[in-house]
Amino acid sequence: MLNQNPRDGSASILILLTDGDPTTGETNPVKIQKNVMRAINKKYPLYCLGFGHDVNFEFLEKMSLENSGVARRIYDDTDADRQLKGFYAEVATPLLTNVMLIYEGGANLTQTNFSHYYNGSEIVVAGQITDNNIETFSPRVVAISGNKRGIF
Repeated sequence: MLNQNPRDGSASILILLTDGDPTTGETNPVKIQKNVMRAINKKYPLYCLGFGHDVNFEFLEKMSLENSGVARRIYDDTDADRQLKGFYAEVATPLLTNVMLIYEGGANLTQTNFSHYYNGSEIVVAGQITDNNIETFSPRVVAISGNKRGIF
């Protein structure tokens, strides 16, 4: 649906709600992960919300991380609605999309491209300054905010 109805200036995300292990259709977690990764094709982050204590959280977490998202466990014996509101508050306000961090004079960098940056989140990049001279180190952030591409 997201591929058929793109919206410029929006930050589309996928949220999977589940109460446990796969039980119908494809039930092999490895095949499901491959199918999901192929279908998403790095276009959208996947957030997995697993309800209950017996959910296969490791599976959900791996699938989320492979698709630029995160997984959360929602405990149904506690205040589930408060947990859902907290999760929504995390992802409801994307400030930037297609975030690229460029470090001229940097080497051995960790991940520098991120699909979304949300209000209250953080991005951490580690690396080395090439010649140990802070004067030649020049960081830039290139991202989309709304419909406009910006360089900071």
